[in-house]
Amino acid sequence: MNCQENLRGNPLENRVYLNKIFYDNSQTSCPLLYNLTTTPETFTQQLTFSTPEPDCGCNRTCRDCNRCNGCCSCNDCCNFALSEDTTFRITDSHVTVTTFHLSEASGFNPENVTIDGLPVTELALMNGQYVADVSGIMADITRCPEEQTHTLCHSTPDNRCNPPCDYDQNFFLAQVPGPWILASTFLLHGTATDGGRTCNFKLCLRTLANLPNGGISIPGASNFALQCVTIPCQVTGMSPSLVFDFEACATLLNPRLVVTVPEETPVLTLQTTLVLTPEIHLTVTRPTLFRINASEVPIPCDDLGQCDPCTPTCRCDETANTAVETAVCQPCNTFTTPCQCCDTNGYRF
Repeated sequence: MNCQENLRGNPLENRVYLNKIFYDNSQTSCPLLYNLTTTPETFTQQLTFSTPEPDCGCNRTCRDCNRCNGCCSCNDCCNFALSEDTTFRITDSHVTVTTFHLSEASGFNPENVTIDGLPVTELALMNGQYVADVSGIMADITRCPEEQTHTLCHSTPDNRCNPPCDYDQNFFLAQVPGPWILASTFLLHGTATDGGRTCNFKLCLRTLANLPNGGISIPGASNFALQCVTIPCQVTGMSPSLVFDFEACATLLNPRLVVTVPEETPVLTLQTTLVLTPEIHLTVTRPTLFRINASEVPIPCDDLGQCDPCTPTCRCDETANTAVETAVCQPCNTFTTPCQCCDTNGYRF
């Protein structure tokens, strides 16, 4: 029997190395508070007015307006110019975090990432994700058989090192010094009053793309702790890798819009406290030998820009002769702003 016949007849030869995921989880850190004042040098600005429904003003009803054009708003009745007398009342706000990452000036190194108190061997940034190599500490973090004692616990006189060594899980700690770089979009709704007229407004603020590092700098250190992390043993010289990146959610605390006229052109600024909750997503992988019959696991796409909170869609309600503003993204389906579920790690603001 030749080699080809042997390969066809032996299913054990149909093998492949794949990166197996042993652990996949996320954890938030304590919120960061940042006093923010927007400027034309840091944010673009898009301000639109519309007359409150159902009366469009100018003695016209929504039926007389261009339905499904601006969601039935007679904007020509609310085109007053901004002045220092313009007052804004914000009814709701929404923050979309576009990117959130560490600044290049951050001193984030292997000593800041530990497993069971031991620093990782190496820490590298690859394609926006941090990869921690633990090959140099595998002998100290790999759980030993039942009849032996963990190397970190052999001198402990009491029972503080439970669970026993066959409990194959570890403690991960990342102490991130900051600062952070944030790119985001702020969307605010409410009413604006000037000269006896009151109109609805929508304000969209975006961080400029040409800012240094791609966003605004947010100072503050964050600690991320994950217990019961599964780190497999080393196999045929191949150690596991810890891959992680950072995300964040944000809310605006006590937002306020102020109009100033430093020269001839009025300037609208947002003054607020930005509540930013950093989050880490940790994955532990290792090359593992498989005999498989694989199928793809469906994973939703990341936000590709089609879910722009500043450009809501508009659909007609033929029965009521009105138009209803709906958010582009699903499952968000509100009549004002996209839904927002921001975990502030138990804190209330």
